Amino acid sequence: MVTCHACQEHIPRLLRGILSPALVAELGSHLGGCEACQMELAEEQALSRRLRDVARYPSPAHLRARIAQQLEGRTWTGIPRLVTWRWLAASAVVLLAVAASALVLTRRDPLRTFIPEATRNHREMVMQHELFGFPDVGPWGSAELPRLLSERLGLPVTSLFLGDSELVLMAARPLLVRDRKGMVLLYADRHGWVSSLLLVSAPDIEVPKGSRLQFGTFRPYHTQTDSLRVLVWKQEEMACFLVAQAGDQQLADLFLKIRRAM
Repeated sequence: MVTCHACQEHIPRLLRGILSPALVAELGSHLGGCEACQMELAEEQALSRRLRDVARYPSPAHLRARIAQQLEGRTWTGIPRLVTWRWLAASAVVLLAVAASALVLTRRDPLRTFIPEATRNHREMVMQHELFGFPDVGPWGSAELPRLLSERLGLPVTSLFLGDSELVLMAARPLLVRDRKGMVLLYADRHGWVSSLLLVSAPDIEVPKGSRLQFGTFRPYHTQTDSLRVLVWKQEEMACFLVAQAGDQQLADLFLKIRRAM
């Protein structure tokens, strides 16, 4: 039997999705009846979000100038004298410039931010499903989801795939992604494979023209993160991210069911 101490020790690895299915099941059984460990799980999730969202600021120019002035002419013990502090400071400036360029590119291309957010939300929803289960999709009922998305979240949705005999809509949760309103839907097939659909307001996102897959008349953008495959497409000012661990045919069938219903 898992103790509170052992459960709380495992929570960081649980959130990273690196525990065995058997241990996840044991932790889920313990978490289901332990409020203290549930609170610890919620706090760890909140801390992870804050760390991901923390702002990073470049050092001001006057501080860099003072450091360079103090370091001028010095050398490191054990390093050839040709490698001076001036040379190292210049190298650091180059590295900072490269990092800043990457940051600017990320800001200019929010797709680079939203794909990791989609996979993170997928893993989090799957973990919650495995630990606690989802008896229904919420107090509104599945038929109310399109209206909720349209009226309360401002997303251009008139219909959704609400499940069939082979693919069940397990959960729907509203959320904020980078201060934008959105919704994540969780589906499971009869074999237990779980997929998620993240819908978020993103008028500034541009879907790349390359790396696209052809599914019927649709051509969504495709990328992969570890074992998760991600399909991205736009509907008016809404970006859609379908995340699944699936083979080619399974991914095609899943996408077409969801996309045709929208």
